[in-house]
Amino acid sequence: ITPNTSRATLYADDQAAENAQALGVTEVSFGVGYLDLDDYAFLLGKEVNADGAIIESADDKPPYVAFGFRSERSDGSYEYTWLLKGDFAVPEESYATKNDSVEFQTQTITGQFVMREDGKWRSRIVEGEEADQTVIDGWFDEVYDAETTQA
Repeated sequence: ITPNTSRATLYADDQAAENAQALGVTEVSFGVGYLDLDDYAFLLGKEVNADGAIIESADDKPPYVAFGFRSERSDGSYEYTWLLKGDFAVPEESYATKNDSVEFQTQTITGQFVMREDGKWRSRIVEGEEADQTVIDGWFDEVYDAETTQA
């Protein structure tokens, strides 16, 4: 995940007076061992025909989707993340002929995520004493989008 931000500093009276920053596109890239045909069609806005084949067109429009995952931290706990609005591009593919040694070929799929109209772009939670375990248990049941609460 690579959030692209721009920063600027306003100088006044011979010193830095204010800082500002803006969040642009967040780029996501991940490798998959095998992307199922139906998942491929869904993520890239394509249709599978009655024969079970995809005919790809320049007019295909990938839908906006949310992307959720978890990542293990060094202490064995997990961080859970939802990126809230983005689309994916046709994955990079490579092929190799069989030879004397095993050589796996995987796909890399990339996406670009943006802020929603309400300004939100990501939800995250980390396992631990402060995290609500019921939220973690249901993290992948649906996109997490609860209102922010403050203590």
